Amino acid sequence: MKKRHNSTERAGLHFVAHTIEDEFGWVFREQSVADVGIDALVEQCVDGNPTGKFIALQIKSGEGNVKESQNLFTYYISNTHYYYWMNLELPIILTCYIKKNKKRVYWVEISKSKIKKTRTRWKIEIPNNQVLTKDAFPKINKIVLNGRKRQLMSKTKINESEIDKLGKIAAMDQVANSLNFIVYTTNIFGADIRKLTSQTSKAANEY
Repeated sequence: MKKRHNSTERAGLHFVAHTIEDEFGWVFREQSVADVGIDALVEQCVDGNPTGKFIALQIKSGEGNVKESQNLFTYYISNTHYYYWMNLELPIILTCYIKKNKKRVYWVEISKSKIKKTRTRWKIEIPNNQVLTKDAFPKINKIVLNGRKRQLMSKTKINESEIDKLGKIAAMDQVANSLNFIVYTTNIFGADIRKLTSQTSKAANEY
């Protein structure tokens, strides 16, 4: 008979929240509504002050979600989650709560370079020495800072692209205005030439 309550799932989430809140001193916000691939948002704090820099967490609990080998865990990713995560403008961390391993949480940053393609989906490997404790703080803090830099660079590229586009539009407007001026002046001179030709023909006929 299938269990109606999965305590392991909630235990994993609480374990991660405890580490983030107590060990890191950061803000942990569970995504209890419309969870579409992100279970929590974490905001970095410095000396107890939120900085506005975030990471997203995907929290998996239980041995059924990962395949364990000698030195690592392998987590398989659906196509839906893969494309969602690759388009997310936040650094993402996958955490796996393994109850039988002394209730430890293992983690890895989700990035394109770490994900491998399988025949039907994707997979990511989590080293078994990468445990979510206060000792992981320097690495995860660096991920947050690097993620912020990527966001700023992305925005800069977009702005440069928009500026270049506006410059091309302005140049095209200038060309169009120049052509309109040429047509206008040609029409004026053309009318004068036609008038002069008509007068010349008339004078010649009279002569």
